[in-house]
Amino acid sequence: MWSPKQNANGARNQFYENMREVSPGDVVFSFCDTRIKAVGVVTGGAQTGPKPDFGAAGSN
Repeated sequence: MWSPKQNANGARNQFYENMREVSPGDVVFSFCDTRIKAVGVVTGGAQTGPKPDFGAAGSN
């Protein structure tokens, strides 16, 4: 999983903050277009990394 650390305007975002709270073994549900599209299991703690190449998606 990847998310920005803050909004485009530099403001804090609780959803982004929550990404740091996952722990190995946690179950993650991927929700999109009113449906659960995927289910995953966390295998490691949060890390800082570059934005993956999503094209225009995720730009902020």
